[in-house]
Formats: sequence, structure tokens, C-alpha cells
Amino acid sequence: MDDSRNSVGRRRLLAALSTAAAGAFAGCPGSVGVTDSADETGPTPAPIPTTATDAALPPDLAAVPCPRFPGATVDGQRRCGPFGPDDGIALRTAERRPRLPAAALRFRFRNAGDAPLAGLSPPWSLQKYVDGRWHVLWPAQIRSGTDSAAAGGRERRTWELAIDNGATDRLDPRRDLDVTLTGDATRIPVAGLGGGRYAFVVAGWLGGIASERPVAVGARFLLDGPALDLPLTDDVERAVRNGATTLVESDPGLGERVTYVLEPATPGADAPTLLAEQAIRNPPLRNLLSAYSPGAAQVRLRTRRHPAFPPLPERAFSFRGAGFGVSVAGDEDE
Repeated sequence: MDDSRNSVGRRRLLAALSTAAAGAFAGCPGSVGVTDSADETGPTPAPIPTTATDAALPPDLAAVPCPRFPGATVDGQRRCGPFGPDDGIALRTAERRPRLPAAALRFRFRNAGDAPLAGLSPPWSLQKYVDGRWHVLWPAQIRSGTDSAAAGGRERRTWELAIDNGATDRLDPRRDLDVTLTGDATRIPVAGLGGGRYAFVVAGWLGGIASERPVAVGARFLLDGPALDLPLTDDVERAVRNGATTLVESDPGLGERVTYVLEPATPGADAPTLLAEQAIRNPPLRNLLSAYSPGAAQVRLRTRRHPAFPPLPERAFSFRGAGFGVSVAGDEDE
């Protein structure tokens, strides 16, 4: 059998192992398909410790604060429901607790005031509330300083958030987000969400960015479902644990060769916290975290610097109660 067939066989094996292990380790971003160097015929799941932050959802969202303005350096006014009929600016949804793995939620925005809400493109974001703060999950990038109005020059606008965790192609950063106008609603397809407390947010500056009046209007909701798993990506060809080190090999098909190293670290007090919903859309980071096992010294990922992939964290970060750092291995380390 030639090398190409061997590669295809390995990928099919990893995919089958990932599917089989997902049910057994629901709630943990477990390493699926990782094998010990002494026996590469069977998987040795290696879950990262998971906190119970989102395991039990509250009966309502009364104790959850309004979501934030998506810009990291902007602390704007926050508004969220319940909105009354006399509120000049409002965002509503009829769905409050849909169930995963698939759901469709409609959000109806109204700005009855004279000043448009403008300055961000796109004006919407999907955020998740974990450990006392809101984290922006989608979209991957929001540009500020634009003249576009959130409602497109109209008083009202409707967005439909189409969630389907089975549509894993939506997680590939090499693909554009396929936002479309369907009837009277702008349809946003997303995937890779676990259970928890969320908000759909429309934000901008009242009267434009020059007004210096940033406003974030949010509609909070719950998603019923398990915590999100982090299986290895489909382009992983080999994942082998040898003592305290796990070696993962993947080929996204484009970019120069590189080896990333994930190691336990002690994050500082202001270190960022990453969620599984963020890591799952960053293939190198996803594979590093998926292959990590508690007590391990490091995970080494041999892959390529694909130009479409998001950057890796530049400093230590927290992930589900554990601290990590990512570095690039030098030639002498190979």
C-alpha cells in the first residue's frame, strides 16, 4: 500500500475514534485518537480537567449582567431586556432556552431614535458568559470606524442565528462565514457551541463613532446541552504519546513547516481565559489542547503555518481551570 493510502487510512481511523469517544467523554475536551507509542492500535483518551461552570444552568438570567461592547478597549453603555414599548433602542428574542445540538433563534432589533447605531462591521456578535465575564465567540473579526449602520439605514432589522454543531465545516477558518439574507432576516450559520449562558449583541456608536457614545444592546439566552468537546481535526495524521510528551502531526495543506509546543504554565492575574468555543476554531490550538493529558510535560504539534489560521496565544492563558503556554520549537529542539 502506498503512502497516500496509508495517510487516508490513518485519517479514517482517527475520525472513527473521535466519534466513538465523544459520547464516552461528553463534557471534556478529551484527546481522542491519541495512542501510546507502545501500542498505536487503540485510543487512550486524555481529558483536560473540566470545571462545572456551565454544567448546571440557572433557572433564569436575572443574575447575569448585560453583555459587553465587543471592542477590548471600549467600555460602552450596556442595555439588555426586558425592553418596554417605549424603549427607543431594543433587541428581543422569543427563544430563551433552546436545546443543542441544533437550534434557530431570531433577534429583532429596533432603533426608534433619531441617531443611528453605527461604526462596527459587522454590528453583531455572539458572546458567552463564563466565570463572571463575557467572551466574544463570533465573528472572528469586527472592524470599527465604518459608516455602516447596524440596521442598514432602517428602523428595524432581524438576525437569525442558525446553530448546528453537526455542521463542522463552519469551524474551518479557511472558509468564509456564509451570512445570507433569507426573507426578512439576515441568517448567520454557526457551530461549535456548548451549553451555557449566551447573548446576541448589536453594538456601535449612537450617531456614529465620532459621537463617542458606544452602546451594546444584548438579548440573553440559555443553550441546553453538554460542554463542548475538542476532538482532533480531520487533517491530523498521527497522535502518539511517548512518556510525558505527546507528538501530533497534521497537514493543513499550505504554509511553511513549524512545530508548536504546548506546556503547562502559570498565568498571571491578567492572563486571558480561552473557551472551548474559541479554541475549536483555531486548528493548531485545538489539536494541542485536545492531545494534552493532565500531568504531561508537553504536546508537540508538527504542522504548517496556514495563512488563514488565527494566531496562537502569545502569553500564558487559562483553559478550563488549567494554565498553558504555547511556543515555537527551534531547529535545535527538533
